Amino acid sequence: MPLQLRRQRQLQKPTQDFPVKTRALIDNGAHLVLICPNLASRLGLKIHHLCEPEIVDVALKNSDMKFRYELFEYIKLSFTSLDLIWTSHKTKAILPCTPVILGLPFLQHNSIVMDHADHTCIDKKTNYDFLNPPPLFASTSTQTPFA
Repeated sequence: MPLQLRRQRQLQKPTQDFPVKTRALIDNGAHLVLICPNLASRLGLKIHHLCEPEIVDVALKNSDMKFRYELFEYIKLSFTSLDLIWTSHKTKAILPCTPVILGLPFLQHNSIVMDHADHTCIDKKTNYDFLNPPPLFASTSTQTPFA
């Protein structure tokens, strides 16, 4: 799902590289929201420390081994759709070494419902469908002013 991230203080300190466009995985089986530390750093987001570490087990492809990690940091994250119609609530995102994964806490906090059969991912409050967004630009008339 293509989204853009906005820095918390974007209006105070605008730069050419903001907002940052990125892709995010929506995973209703993930019990966490995750973001790569490099992306959080690029956004200039304040890093917070968890009261207790989040312990995760990671299984690797083509391996029977699992690795246990303790994650200690998070940021407060908000997304905006590329067409600027929809913006999420701020959600705690843990900082592992992975791309953005929008897990169950994000989906619940933003009232997002996924329908796998209909291929939809809809915010129940606004009816915005992330998998079928409206066109970015309205079609223009083919009439000329000198008809």
